Amino acid sequence: MPLALARDLHATIPASELVVIRDAAHLSNVEQADAFNGAVRRFLDALANPLPR
Repeated sequence: MPLALARDLHATIPASELVVIRDAAHLSNVEQADAFNGAVRRFLDALANPLPR
């Protein structure tokens, strides 16, 4: 997905998080596995442990 489109989607989805993984293309989970897994882990941790509002 083009970064400009990803930014537009992010801007319209409440509480969304946009993570840009450098040096990755269509297979970011393979090309940059550590960065991808870290982003997913942080996302899941945030769901499991939401910050108080």
